Amino acid sequence: MTEQHQRVMADGCDVCSHAAREAIESALIEGESVPNVAQRYGLSPSWMEQHRREHLSVEQRAQLEETETTRGTPYWQGMPWPPPDLITQFRGAYPH
Repeated sequence: MTEQHQRVMADGCDVCSHAAREAIESALIEGESVPNVAQRYGLSPSWMEQHRREHLSVEQRAQLEETETTRGTPYWQGMPWPPPDLITQFRGAYPH
């Protein structure tokens, strides 16, 4: 594990600290949709997206871009917007 990945885990990323992190990252790199992977591993789609954007290595991002180019399907296809957990967080911060 690289020093960057150790630091990220210390920062509290749910994906980085997940026991199936390697399988999660592999599924994302192979082009599986964020919502599907999130549901399978019991994680928030927005956490998955944040992990995908900020915590994949340079090599993993290059593989992901290649997969997206080959398949022609962007990783975010099928993701709800705004993410449901973001709506919940907003409502919790600003109750009526």
